[in-house]
Amino acid sequence: MCPKHDVELIEIEPFRCERSTERVAIQWVPVCTFQNPAESEPLRIRLEAEGIPTFIDGERMASHLLGHGARGGVELLVPIEHVQEARVILAQSWRIDLDDDWDDDWDDTDEERPGRQKLPVVFEKTANILRISICIGFLIVIVVLIFR
Repeated sequence: MCPKHDVELIEIEPFRCERSTERVAIQWVPVCTFQNPAESEPLRIRLEAEGIPTFIDGERMASHLLGHGARGGVELLVPIEHVQEARVILAQSWRIDLDDDWDDDWDDTDEERPGRQKLPVVFEKTANILRISICIGFLIVIVVLIFR
């Protein structure tokens, strides 16, 4: 019985793993080099989204200001069996051409835009009175707070 939790303790056999005792070393190959670890993150995320394992060598070696530049940057590594696929993915560009006006269909010309409709005179007068009332109310509150 556990004295702290008042739970009966039972003896369980330790879990036995049926894995092979052989360990296979993964051979990592660099596919890109960057001066700053933050520059490598978008490409690392893209490769991992495609199912390619990645490793960034030298990411934590030293501060961003000193160590990475002295070492030559950080390297984005992938297993040797994924090198060709990784290089194909990294050769692709995901940038948007800002000169291409992709929303031409949504542009309205000045003729097509509806003009501002004028309110009837009665509503305009009411709106002006409401604006003046709100301004006077704020002024009263400010004066009361100042002379309190």
